[in-house]
Amino acid sequence: MKIEISRGVGGIKYVKIVEKCRLQDPRAGFSIKEYVIERRRDPLTGKWCRINVERALRERKVEEKEIEETVKKVFDEYVPTCPFCSSRIENTTPKFEEGDRIYHGKVIIMPNLYPFAETHAIGVIDPDRHVIDVSDVCDYIVDIIEGSITYFRRLGFRYRYHYINMNFLFPAGSSIPHAHIQIFATEYPSVYHEDILRRSVRYYDKYCRNMMVDYLLSEIQNSSRLIIASEDTVTFAAFCPRSYNEVHILHMYEHDVLSLDKRGVDSLAEPICRVLKGFRNILLQRTFNFAILSTSRKKHSKHFRIMVRLCTRKEPVPYYTNDIGFIELLHEEPVIITYPEDTAKKLRHGT
Repeated sequence: MKIEISRGVGGIKYVKIVEKCRLQDPRAGFSIKEYVIERRRDPLTGKWCRINVERALRERKVEEKEIEETVKKVFDEYVPTCPFCSSRIENTTPKFEEGDRIYHGKVIIMPNLYPFAETHAIGVIDPDRHVIDVSDVCDYIVDIIEGSITYFRRLGFRYRYHYINMNFLFPAGSSIPHAHIQIFATEYPSVYHEDILRRSVRYYDKYCRNMMVDYLLSEIQNSSRLIIASEDTVTFAAFCPRSYNEVHILHMYEHDVLSLDKRGVDSLAEPICRVLKGFRNILLQRTFNFAILSTSRKKHSKHFRIMVRLCTRKEPVPYYTNDIGFIELLHEEPVIITYPEDTAKKLRHGT
């Protein structure tokens, strides 16, 4: 076992433990095979992941034709009954208690019929377009963010933590293939958000610096995981990913999406679109999740910045192996099959 520690800006620290596993491999006449496993600690949360790229060899090779046929079948089966299509949406979807929905561009926001929070809403993307691909979502990112902001403002000041999320196709957790977002606001942060805020407060007390800003500056300085940096945002592959091809986008200045003007929304939407196009056109992935984390609590201006997390999921084919097993679910230590540095290199060259 070898422990590697590298330091970033301020108090940011990257910790990696490299382990080696040796065994007699029956596929090679029982000759000795050595595997390298990395354990990495998240600089923001302190949680760990494991990386073994050899595990990618376990994946069943799926032909592009099989994937296309499966996706087409999924969409086709839902066409006759899809509640989000234009011919049914007005009569089959709920309205807010006030008796209305929010219409913003091509996105319609309404309460979730099966909520997990008192403010849980969904945003249906383009009722006239039942079938869209990953990269097509980019056509609606600005409407998604602006429509969500309209909803959050309508909720008022009681809810200080705001989340915009998306599951794209079944492997990512979507129950309906017609593209839609999940949004909610809360009085208290989500578990992941709370982990970051708690550590950020301690970090500020110790260093008098914003941990999120030091984190993004560290990724610019390191550059091996950097995908693109703009005037307002930094996009990079997560050092300690929680899922496949996880990418983070951090805003350099703002902690609250409600503070974004038109230019600010555009500057946040642009890197999201670049990553989604990279997922589809470079990594050839068809399913993904994303989450935008934000808080309007002024005290957190010292501790937090708007954060976007994106990751790919398993390909939508019958009988696929789930990417969440015992170690991910019960031990909270995900096993990843790609190095973040490789993900960044591929996406960087394609943006």
